[in-house]
Amino acid sequence: MAYPIIWVKPQRITHHAMQPYKRYRGLLDAAERLPLALPARLLGRLYRLAKRRLVYSGDWDLQGELIREMPTYRNLEGLYRVMPDYRDCEWYRMALQQIEGGTPYHHNIHLQANSTAELDGLFEHHFMPLLSSMAGQGYRHREGADFPDGMVTRHGELLKTERGRHRLAAAQIVGVDTLYPLRIVAVHRDWWRGQGKGVAVPPRRNFEAALNEVAARYQ
Repeated sequence: MAYPIIWVKPQRITHHAMQPYKRYRGLLDAAERLPLALPARLLGRLYRLAKRRLVYSGDWDLQGELIREMPTYRNLEGLYRVMPDYRDCEWYRMALQQIEGGTPYHHNIHLQANSTAELDGLFEHHFMPLLSSMAGQGYRHREGADFPDGMVTRHGELLKTERGRHRLAAAQIVGVDTLYPLRIVAVHRDWWRGQGKGVAVPPRRNFEAALNEVAARYQ
């Protein structure tokens, strides 16, 4: 089934955690290094099947950390305070020092800088526009763009994953009053059983109805 989308106030989401299926990725990576390693194609299939479960047991939902303490949040917050003078923020100074020391700055696999000019470009064309757009227009989902991921804990609370964390941090920092989407990719088994269900892949209608109740508390 396709992951359902709910819309919530970004300020109401306070914690983030790693998706429960990420633990399988580590196990699969280790399995690839074994003498009798399974084919990478099969390992990838196993990982994709793990991601499709939706309902997970375990303590993954008890390991949430405050979003305000994420480096992503702190970096964007520091930048927002000094905009448009981005060179005055600690984030820029640390990245520049890294580049001057001979190590490229890697923000993620898509955004990196090998020189001062490239670093300036990241701040001028990516980081500042994200904050400026969020402050001026609120959250606007672009057609074709991916949705930020979220999860539901055993107590029916929302957790953010790392996917879309920059957009959520920016929305919280500038104080947007528009709703923010979450694509729910995992729920805790105890919460789902509390809905009177017990299947690993819930029927879409029942699943969305239960999620709408959760979303209502965050709007």
